Amino acid sequence: DEYEYEYDLEELTRFTFWMGTMMHKIFYSGVDGPIRELFDVLMEELVGIIPYVVLYKLMLRYEWVQKIDKSKNLSFPLVVARNCLIFTVITAFSIWRDMNDEESGQYNYCINHHKVTPGFIAPNYPVSTIVDEFTSAWKIFHTSDLWLIRLSHAVLYPSILLLLTRRKLSIFFIWAIFIEIDVFHMLADMVHYVSGPDLADDRLTFQGGVKDCYLNVYLFQTLFAYPMNFVYLATSLGDTPPVDS
Repeated sequence: DEYEYEYDLEELTRFTFWMGTMMHKIFYSGVDGPIRELFDVLMEELVGIIPYVVLYKLMLRYEWVQKIDKSKNLSFPLVVARNCLIFTVITAFSIWRDMNDEESGQYNYCINHHKVTPGFIAPNYPVSTIVDEFTSAWKIFHTSDLWLIRLSHAVLYPSILLLLTRRKLSIFFIWAIFIEIDVFHMLADMVHYVSGPDLADDRLTFQGGVKDCYLNVYLFQTLFAYPMNFVYLATSLGDTPPVDS
């Protein structure tokens, strides 16, 4: 029999993730109650933000750090390259930290469901295959008729790309903190559910395979999603055939 969705707030939280934690765990299934669960998630995120705050304080205190911050002598292409490198390192560290946190859902899913310990490189899974599967999946979960999803992504991904154009490092890190809070991705999860829970379910299944227990796959998909969404939403490359009614 076909599964019947409830179309209620509790079910929405099963499809929505915030900073790697399913919202249902925070508000419904957490053993310590929603306030404590929410507090724990926020505290974990605040610990990750501490290095940004320390670096920002150093920029305000030392003149030589301020010169590095302003980066007046860097050409724009070098600014973008520098920001891409820093953003890649930050993203890789965040993913690896979450994948190896024994209390996280990702770690337990890999260990208990797939019987795999999180690793760096997925075996027998080249970049060409990652690109092919990821781009094909995008057109399945973001068809042209799903205007609400496309509208939300048109705001989400181009705004994140603005991070890479910031000349001042202090502004760059403020943007990085904003992205790390992950509000936009949480809203995207909600929009996917509202546009159709069956398709949203398939999307989570695609994202939750054994391949995502490896850093190179998770990192590439995360970084590749930004330019891919921008190109697919701004050009005809993202167009899909009409859905039969």
